[in-house]
Amino acid sequence: FEDMPHNLVAAHMLGMTTTLVHSSYFDHPIQLKIREWTEPPEHVHHMTENLCGFLEGVGAQKARQG
Repeated sequence: FEDMPHNLVAAHMLGMTTTLVHSSYFDHPIQLKIREWTEPPEHVHHMTENLCGFLEGVGAQKARQG
């Protein structure tokens, strides 16, 4: 989990699944660039603005799988 996409590159290269946590608050120029993406780069597997909700969804999915 990271709020800057470039910081997810190393985790992706190590085989980890990555999640970009971003918001509508623009405190860094990269936040504006993220809004321009038509799709995330290869090293960003998931994106969310609500980390708690995202994690709850993952937990519910795992519970359904058994």
